[in-house]
Amino acid sequence: MPISWVCDAERALITSFKRFHCSIHKILTKFWVNILALGQSMKGTQMRKNFLVLLIALGAIFGSSTASFAEGNGENKASISAWKAENKAKLDAYKAAIDNYLAAKTANEAARKAIAAKFKTDADALRANTKAAVDSAATTEAKKAATRAGKEALEKLIADRKAALEALPKPGVKPVKPTLAPRPAKPSPKASPSTQG
Repeated sequence: MPISWVCDAERALITSFKRFHCSIHKILTKFWVNILALGQSMKGTQMRKNFLVLLIALGAIFGSSTASFAEGNGENKASISAWKAENKAKLDAYKAAIDNYLAAKTANEAARKAIAAKFKTDADALRANTKAAVDSAATTEAKKAATRAGKEALEKLIADRKAALEALPKPGVKPVKPTLAPRPAKPSPKASPSTQG
C-alpha cells in the first residue's frame, strides 16, 4: 500500500471525525439547553436533585469518553508517523543498496567485455605474426622455434587475461528487499472513570 494513499486516507478520516464531532457537539448543546429548560420547569426538590445527578453523570460519561478518544487518536497518529518513517528509511536504504549493486555489476560486465576484446585482438595479432615468422623461416629448426615462441606468447596472453578477470572487483550479493514493519493497530478507547468498577 503506497504511503501517500495512507496519508490521504488518514486525512479524510480525521476530517470526517472533526465534522462528526462538531455535529454531535451542536446536537448535545441543543439537548442540554432543552433539558435545562425542562429542569427549570420541574417542581419538587427531590425531582430536581435526581435530575441534576443524571445531568452530572451524563456529562462525566460523555466528557471522559471524548477526551479518551482524542488522546487515543493522538497516540495513534504518533505511531503511524513513526511507522511511516521507519518503513521509508528501510526502503531508501534498500534503493541505495540496489543502485550500488547495479552500478558495480554494470562496471564488472563492461570490464570483462573490454578484457575479452583486448585478448581477441592480441591473440589474432599473435597468430598472424607467428604464421608470418613460420612462413619466413628458412629451416625446419627455425620454423619449430617460431611455432614454439608463438605458443608461449599465447599462453602468456591467456594467463594475463585470467589474472585481469580475477582482479576485477566483484559486485557482491544482490540486496534483499527489506521486510516492512506492520501498520500499528488502532488503540482501544480507554475506559472512562464512570465505566470502571
